[in-house]
Amino acid sequence: MKYTFLLFILINITFSYGQGYSSKKSDYFNLKSERGTEYMIKVTLPLNYDESKSYKSVYYLDGFGMSDIVLGANSILNIYDKKIEDLVFIGISYSGSRSDWIKFRTFDYTPIKFKSIGNESQIDTLSKIKIKKTYKTEGYEMNENNTGGGKEFLKFIEEKIIKLVNSKYKNLSSSRTIIGHSFGGLFTTYALQNRPNLFKNYIIISASLSMNSYELVKDKHFEILNNYQSKLRVFNCYGGLEPNITKESNDIFTKKISQEKFSNINYKFQIYNNEGHTSILKDAIYDGLKFIYQK
Repeated sequence: MKYTFLLFILINITFSYGQGYSSKKSDYFNLKSERGTEYMIKVTLPLNYDESKSYKSVYYLDGFGMSDIVLGANSILNIYDKKIEDLVFIGISYSGSRSDWIKFRTFDYTPIKFKSIGNESQIDTLSKIKIKKTYKTEGYEMNENNTGGGKEFLKFIEEKIIKLVNSKYKNLSSSRTIIGHSFGGLFTTYALQNRPNLFKNYIIISASLSMNSYELVKDKHFEILNNYQSKLRVFNCYGGLEPNITKESNDIFTKKISQEKFSNINYKFQIYNNEGHTSILKDAIYDGLKFIYQK
């Protein structure tokens, strides 16, 4: 899109100078879970942050890997084009090496224990995609023992991370957004289906909804939303160059959540035809923030 080049410039500026144009400052906090996982929390305040004003907040997973893109998109929308309101951004990440990051996110972002990737033809769709009983992410093989921590992680976000952030910044409203990509998109979908009142808005990017025979797109995972009346905004997308299992599982999710009974959900779905699993991020985050917060 036309803002991509400017976004890359802003990312480089942010990387070079630490804060860039998108914020007055960033604060950093460490939290440790009962399992011993150490989380690193980055809170980025608006350029003209005022303690007397109330602000909405945006939580994003894979914090320090996504920070430059998220804050760069915000710089274009908020500082340059003035299309969205001032926001507080909270990045959630981990301490340690890249292999530690893969291990921790694989556990935290998967709400169910791993059994397969893909879909059996008789389950919920006429898919012809063969099911795979093993799966590796950057060489890290998933199994029942290193997955399935999503419920615990969602509770940790609510009871520890949000509580910490709200105690440090008492002028944050209850209106929160969460951004998740890939396994993070799987987790964000799980949060929507199980605790829809925790966040008001959801940006779901290239969600790995193919896990365990498309488990999260089955009807039973929409039951809470059937009776949920509050207004929600959901932006969902994938790239045209992504695997068919990603496309198909998200298409099924879109078909189900677009039903008339979910009229309280302002849902937008977009396909980026020329983008892959990671190249989609620059446009998806920009468009997702614009969809939710445009004045």
